Amino acid sequence: MRKKLLRAIMLMAAVTVSTGLFIGCSKDEKNESKGDAKPTTVDTLTVWSNNAATKNEDEKVVEDFNNGIGKEKGIKIEYKIYGSDYSNVLSVALAGGQGPNLFKVPQTNLAQYATVGYILPLEDLPGGKDYLKTYGDSLQAGYNKIKGKTYTVPQSISTLGVAYNKDLLKKNGYDAPPKTWAELEEMAKTITKNGKGKEFGFVEGLKSTGYASVNGLWQYAASLGHNEYDQKAGSFDFSSMKPFVERLASMKKQGVWFPGSEGLNNDAARAQFAEGNIGFKLSASWDAGVWQDQFPAKMNWGICRPVEDTSKSYKDYTYQTFSFAIGAKSKGNEAKALEVLKAFTSDDAATKLYEAGKAIPYKADLIKNSKNKPKTKNFDAFADLSNAYQYPLSPKGDIKLEGDTIENVLMKIIVNGEDAGKALADVDKRYNDALKKAEDKGLDINQYIDKTDVSSKK
Repeated sequence: MRKKLLRAIMLMAAVTVSTGLFIGCSKDEKNESKGDAKPTTVDTLTVWSNNAATKNEDEKVVEDFNNGIGKEKGIKIEYKIYGSDYSNVLSVALAGGQGPNLFKVPQTNLAQYATVGYILPLEDLPGGKDYLKTYGDSLQAGYNKIKGKTYTVPQSISTLGVAYNKDLLKKNGYDAPPKTWAELEEMAKTITKNGKGKEFGFVEGLKSTGYASVNGLWQYAASLGHNEYDQKAGSFDFSSMKPFVERLASMKKQGVWFPGSEGLNNDAARAQFAEGNIGFKLSASWDAGVWQDQFPAKMNWGICRPVEDTSKSYKDYTYQTFSFAIGAKSKGNEAKALEVLKAFTSDDAATKLYEAGKAIPYKADLIKNSKNKPKTKNFDAFADLSNAYQYPLSPKGDIKLEGDTIENVLMKIIVNGEDAGKALADVDKRYNDALKKAEDKGLDINQYIDKTDVSSKK
């Protein structure tokens, strides 16, 4: 009798423990154990990025978080980096309701993602308002805010430049990098001519969309005072970039580009440049880290910032690098998602990215107070902000375009030889027509207007 009673008690205890474990797996942060005890559940939050250049530093953030505050609060980060197909993969996942908890927002998609509810406004999250107070007036419309709501925060800025192969320039009789785009074209032609099919003047990855922004059109902003969108006039102006686009097309037609560039993504183009057989590659500040760790450069290289006319140049193009946003998948678990966002956007994380030569902090005092100055080759040149200005974003992400995108049009001009003047004029009309329709539906264009004088003071 005693044995039967003991067995019954043990069975009831086992059922109670099993039930408790089962219930614990479905609990969120509100139901965690009180006091100093560890949480009874661990929620895995997925984080996606497309920035392979900061892979090592981001993974260290994840490791420290998972072994520290993550354990305390019952959070585990699952981190994944995507390549050149990131935008498409992310868009498909979000549209299907299968997106990650947090993710890097592609530069032109913030407004779109905010409007359709793919990302959550930070001030509406538990603790979100206090978190945003630390950023003061550094939160900007277009970069961080859409229609008065905040979706991202500043962490770092990016600068642009043209990477050039010092060894190849010297080999071909040049002692200094080009100051104008005309000089760059002439040097690139000479390198290709003397290279006899083994060395080429220019490379760019046309399979990536970056040639319509950071690896293309934005490079020309210092010749115009704006990117594809004229922030003073409040309209798209691709046509003003006609000289630059025609120059790229001319070099492609004459065989100055590395063969097969239309089939290369940006990583493949950077890898080719790193081999040492190419003269020039349009570049950005993160490439300093890429050519140190991801594709170690096999030659001596530097950066330059050519313009169309040195007597009419403007401030060098600088833009805020988007931080992670919190996705709609985090609904119901917003407090934990905010803890993950804090880890990736902390001053400590920004400082370590700078010290590693991977990113330029948005706050100058982080650079000033950093204990270890970056040793990454040419990062100091990228981080020179003496002639820099943070240009506003264009409203491309706010409009619904009819017909070919600028990326497709540029491909047709550069690769197929279509007339640049006609093609760009058509693009201007279609983008501005779409912009007008967006304004008629309530788009506040004022967030993209900037009357600042960006004339160069060099």
